[in-house]
Amino acid sequence: MNLQSKINQTVQIDQIPGGLIVPHRSDADYQTGGVFRSNGQFVEASKYIGDWMVRGGDRAVEEPIDRTYADQDVMFLGFFIRQWGHYLVDCLGRMWPLVHEKNMKVAMITRHEEISGNYLQVLQTLGVDAERLIIVDRPMQFRNVFLPSLGKDKDWNLAPEYLEMLRYIGKKADRTLNVPKRVYLSRSRIPGIEKTERGENVLEHQFVTNGYAVRYPEQLSFYDQVSLFRHADEIVCVNGTIPLNCMFGSPSLHLVVLNKSSLYHENLEMAAAVAGIQPDLVNVYYEPISGHPRYLGEGPFWMTMTDDFRQYCAARGLTLDQTVHSDANRIWYRSVYLKNRLYAFGAKIYRALKQKG
Repeated sequence: MNLQSKINQTVQIDQIPGGLIVPHRSDADYQTGGVFRSNGQFVEASKYIGDWMVRGGDRAVEEPIDRTYADQDVMFLGFFIRQWGHYLVDCLGRMWPLVHEKNMKVAMITRHEEISGNYLQVLQTLGVDAERLIIVDRPMQFRNVFLPSLGKDKDWNLAPEYLEMLRYIGKKADRTLNVPKRVYLSRSRIPGIEKTERGENVLEHQFVTNGYAVRYPEQLSFYDQVSLFRHADEIVCVNGTIPLNCMFGSPSLHLVVLNKSSLYHENLEMAAAVAGIQPDLVNVYYEPISGHPRYLGEGPFWMTMTDDFRQYCAARGLTLDQTVHSDANRIWYRSVYLKNRLYAFGAKIYRALKQKG
């Protein structure tokens, strides 16, 4: 990946006097809300268009609405998504001014979700604590709304200021703790993970028997995760959300990503390119039904010791333990597949009925 060819965006901050920030009209209607001018005109630049979703739209103020007025300036950071991968990819794009702006209040639209824990820690590295953060859960009008343009678009076209922000976050979050040299980051303790993916237990066991330290990202603070990606010599993990943390990591990191499906993961490629990392990709997936899973968030994902995995371990001098049994099987796989197909069919019928009114 030629990162320089992607650094082609210019950014600016628009000032909207008397700007109105409106939340989603409902938890189910994400294409509403955003920033409006004092005359009710929607500011199109406040909408977020990702590679798979849209947040914001002008349908929220078709009629006059009640609002709360605050005689202060605020910077609009966009829409909050409480899912770690989408937070990193979709929610940081407007935060680049915070590298230098340390006083103005900032605002985000949520779906009645709390911005806390690791999500808040990212903001705290940029100088935003809970007191400085305004959660817009009702229409709020301000003296001025400052709207930064996106430093990263859905195709990963980047502005230099966005890259500066990522590097700033990485340095500020780094606690330089006692970091193991070789780490396996496991998904096995994510609540409910066995419903959509299985087989990691066999792979994880191989790295444990070869001396890798196991860590569980959902049990780590953001600061601890960044420290791992900046100071470990080698990190092994399953493709998905976990390796996206490499965007804050060191270019000297040896990152090994185990592909749990045949699907291409552009976000991983770009996150690694941003950090100057060239990950090793090892295929560990077994896909009995052609064309499934359809996308990275769906499943079922069946992981196993493939020929590719065995060859990789042999090349790295890792020994394999053949005695451990996988928690994946065909009954589980087909049950998840059928459930997903029924859900997709029901959603299709619902959309058709909704269009008919």
